[in-house]
Amino acid sequence: MVGLVLVSHSKKLANAVKRNKIKRRIRSCVIKALKGHSLAYDLVFVARQGFYDAPYEQIMRTVEEILRRTVLLIQQNPEGTRP
Repeated sequence: MVGLVLVSHSKKLANAVKRNKIKRRIRSCVIKALKGHSLAYDLVFVARQGFYDAPYEQIMRTVEEILRRTVLLIQQNPEGTRP
């Protein structure tokens, strides 16, 4: 499991209810994406305006893509192929 998942955002973009909702969604997605992995990293996500109205599936795909780019979530690829 990851040490700390911090979600940063601007108060200008949404009210407290929406900001807390996006924090819960991002944390949930990170926990799902990293299930079974034990990492000693703290993660910081910065939520932008379009993120507040995004469906859960889109947030999950975005979090997985970010984790793949940072090599925290490595997918098993057949030999000879690139991620």
